[in-house]
Amino acid sequence: MVGWVKTLLRVYATISLAFIFAPLLSLALMSFHAGSVPAFPVSHYSIRWYIYAWNNEDFRQGAITSLEIATTTSLFSTILALSGAYFLCRRWEGTPLPPFILLSLPCLIPPILSGLAILMYYERIRLTGGWVGIVLAHTCYCSPFALAVIRPAYQRLNIEMELAASNLGATSTGVMRHVVIPQLWPALITASLIGFLVSWDEFYIAWFVGGFTKTLPTVIYGMLVTSANPSLNVVGLSATFVSSVFLIAALTTVNIFAPSPVTG
Repeated sequence: MVGWVKTLLRVYATISLAFIFAPLLSLALMSFHAGSVPAFPVSHYSIRWYIYAWNNEDFRQGAITSLEIATTTSLFSTILALSGAYFLCRRWEGTPLPPFILLSLPCLIPPILSGLAILMYYERIRLTGGWVGIVLAHTCYCSPFALAVIRPAYQRLNIEMELAASNLGATSTGVMRHVVIPQLWPALITASLIGFLVSWDEFYIAWFVGGFTKTLPTVIYGMLVTSANPSLNVVGLSATFVSSVFLIAALTTVNIFAPSPVTG
């Protein structure tokens, strides 16, 4: 590649990254602002708003609720995705594209439309939403993301090992537990981390179906429309940090710890 083209690409990448991360850096700077009104330049620095956010019951309860919902959603969505991958890779005999698209529909629909549709459905079946409603809706929304990770890994597995285990007397559950899952653990961990990440950051569905159960994104939104409390900078930065940790963990697992696939 011509030297000036490489330089141009580097400059473009640098500008793009600066554009993406500039708001985050501003958020981090404003989180240490000592005043009650965020403004540049920052005259005094303090951890006052970190203490306020930690002691705020709404923030703390929203974070705990989001952690519980995201953890439960991560588990359920990974199980559903593993079941879907088993169906597509071992049971479906035709072209896998139509059922894969069908299973992926929940993540292709805009969340705001999904949230409204799920709310209307919950009203028909007399499910009032809340914690259970959010978990069910998030599991439906997150499982396609997990399926996109697990299915390719499942497809690369050597089916002859599973057939050999079946011929030696192993049940379907035994084959899954002792043959498939030990080979799929990097993909399963990555899928669960992605499911957690998507659920942790999701706002629209939780807003529509949550009722009086508030996740951290809905708490942040509720305070944004009523006040400009500087502690929101702290909460937003903390939520972004958690998302970054899980994203890095997912990328690390799939790129470093994943063993070489066993092929037939």
